[in-house]
Order: sequence, then C-alpha cells, then structure tokens
Amino acid sequence: MDGKYLLKRGRTWYVRFAIPHTVQDIFGKQEFVQSLKTKDFQEAKLLKHKYLDRYAQMISFAKRQLGSNRTKEDQLIDCGLMLRHFNEKNRSNDDSWNSDVLESKLEDLWGPEVAHSVLNGHHHDYKGTQVPIGVIEALKNAYKASDPDTALLSLMKDKFIEVQKRSLKEYTCSRKLMNLERFIDWYGDKDIRTVQKKHVSEFLSELIERENYAKNTIDGILGDLSSFFNWAEGLGLVSHNPVNGVSKVIPIPKGKSINDQSNLPYSNDMLERWFDHIKEEPMIFGISCIGLYSGMRLDEICSLKKEDVVDDCFTVTEGKTKSSIRTVPIHNIILPIIEKLIGTSNNEFLLSDLRSHGNDRSHYVGKLMTTRRK
Repeated sequence: MDGKYLLKRGRTWYVRFAIPHTVQDIFGKQEFVQSLKTKDFQEAKLLKHKYLDRYAQMISFAKRQLGSNRTKEDQLIDCGLMLRHFNEKNRSNDDSWNSDVLESKLEDLWGPEVAHSVLNGHHHDYKGTQVPIGVIEALKNAYKASDPDTALLSLMKDKFIEVQKRSLKEYTCSRKLMNLERFIDWYGDKDIRTVQKKHVSEFLSELIERENYAKNTIDGILGDLSSFFNWAEGLGLVSHNPVNGVSKVIPIPKGKSINDQSNLPYSNDMLERWFDHIKEEPMIFGISCIGLYSGMRLDEICSLKKEDVVDDCFTVTEGKTKSSIRTVPIHNIILPIIEKLIGTSNNEFLLSDLRSHGNDRSHYVGKLMTTRRK
C-alpha cells in the first residue's frame, strides 16, 4: 500500500509534501497540501506524482537561491520568482510588498550605496556610486519575475537555459537556446501562458513548408520546445505543455526516406570499404574502431583522456544525461590500438590531434567523417 505523501480528509484524497526548514520562509508554510479531487485510493496514487515532481522542482529552485555559487543578478531574479509563488496564492493590489523585498535584496547583495544609486540614479542631478553593468536590468527582470500576470518568454527562456547548463553539455544548451530564440523571434516576446498548440503547429509548419527543414531538424526543434514547456509546467508557469500532440498535426517534413541507404546500418562490405578508405588516418581509424567495438557516442570517444583508460576499460565521466556516466570494457581486438594511441598522444587526451570547436572536440571530426562517407 503506497500511501506515502497522501492524506485523506473526509472521503477525499490529498497530496502532502513537507517543505525543508531552510526554505520554509520563502514559501511561507511548512508543507504543500493539494486536493487530488478523487475518492479512489488507486487513482490518488497515480495523480500524486504530477504534484510531487512540481513540488520537488520548486524546492530545488528555492534552495539554489540560497547557494553561494549563484551570481548576484541571478539571486535577485530568483528572489522575484519566489515572490511570484507567494503572489499567486495571495493576490493583492498593493505591490509595495514586492518593492520592499526586492529593494532589500538589492541592498543585501550590492550594499546600500549601489542600491541607492540604482533606485535614484535616474534623477538628472544625481551624483552617486557608479552602478555595475547589469544590475538595473536584473532588477527590472526581478520585478517581471515577481508578477504572476507577467511571464515573458525571454525571461523564462534564460532561467530554463541556466537550469539546463547544470546537467547538459554546452553544445546541447546552445542548440536549445538557438531553437527557443527562433520561436520567440517568430511568435514575439509575449507571456509564456499565451502560447497554444496552434501557435507551435503554425511555427513548425512554416519551417517545413517555407524553409524546407528536414525531419531530423524538426524533431530536434520539437524536442527542445517540449523540454522548455515541460520545465515551465513543472514550475506551474503553464497549465499544460502546448507542444504535446503537435507532431501529429504538422505536415510530414521533407527529407530522406527511412529506406534511404544513409539511414541503414553498415553492411560488412561497407565496413571493409570504410576502413580501407581511412587506414592512413590514425585519428579517424582509432575513432571508428572504438565506436565499432564499444557503441560509444562520437563526442564521448573524442573526449576520452588517457587517464580514462583503466583496467582495460573506458571510464565515461560525462555525457548528455546522468546515465551516460559508465564504464565500457575495451574489446581485446582494439587493445593494441588503444595502447598505441596512448603512447603517441602529446597531451592529456587519448586522441590528441583533434581540432576543437569551443569545448566540442567532436565537431570538426564529425564533419570530416560525414565527408568521408560520401
């Protein structure tokens, strides 16, 4: 009987979740309690998870505000977001509460002199402390964040990307940012709650029909938009994800058929021709052998360091998700190749001669291998 986090009042089931003592002041209470609007215990067990996930995200968000590793600008905006949660439950025409809290936080972060300059520097004859770049903009964003009636896409986008950077690679975050900005440029920097399924559908349909985007590109944009609105739904910013179901109503993207040769697994003949073609290119040859006998992703292979080779295994220390962190046995057939790569490497990496694109060591070699396959 999994009755954890459930509370029965009369004949109705509620979900109940304790708020850690360290952040109770932010939420103004000791626990979350929400009616599940059902009398059925089995149904309540299923319904509770949506709320538990949301509460966990809210508490995690509140804890990050307390962290010392946050920039001052981020802490000020976080304070505004915490005020939003309070304001949503306690509607009032008096906004002096927001001003008092945010101005107090401003002074706490930058000191009274900077705070005084930010709040009074607009006066023509004011001569005070020079305000650090970004502080005034951060205060404006904090006020926007505190208003339950305002949730601009641009502001929510920045907060989403900031969260994603803690668990995803720089390239993935950059792609998500690019796709979100593409949508905002098309739709306009409006309140996130105004976005409907039809808007997402129209946006993607236009990319397919006018820009001739391929299926893989559309799938990538669709996934990035969906993860953004899933995050927003988890925080209670939107009531539902407007991307859900869109893939069923948009036109079929143009692109190569699933039966196209490029989408099929390599045959033995193709592998023989491939390795014969690259036999004089040590880096690509090594990458191909590791990929063939380990199943590792290209970016994982290119990021391997010599110290990651331990007891005839590769130790993958980072990746797209937490499950990417793992130990991969090295096949006996390629052990001599790995030993040679270690012996000839002139830096910390197993594949030392790769050219990087920012922090991405797989960028250029990926393009090169695509060219070779053609």
